Amino acid sequence: MPESVFGWHQIKYDWGQGNRTVNRNDFEQGILKAVADEGMNLFLLDGTKWNIRPEDISTALTWVPGARLTIAIVIDESFYPFMLYHTGTGSSVRARKDQ
Repeated sequence: MPESVFGWHQIKYDWGQGNRTVNRNDFEQGILKAVADEGMNLFLLDGTKWNIRPEDISTALTWVPGARLTIAIVIDESFYPFMLYHTGTGSSVRARKDQ
């Protein structure tokens, strides 16, 4: 888990295999278009579809269209390697990009 959370200047992760530093340039921004399939999927205005980790569906269901999101890769080897962070509420969900 992050040592410093969402200052968006720099976040350090320690996964037991060494540290990884994530900088501001590693993040993407998005705007939520819709929450679909009972919270299992999110659609952004850029046309991307995100599959939400089952444990995070209840959080995704609280998000409304128009919300600004910050997207980051947090664990490359994970089934849900991305974190979508709601910049208005501070809540976040783990997700994977749908092909």
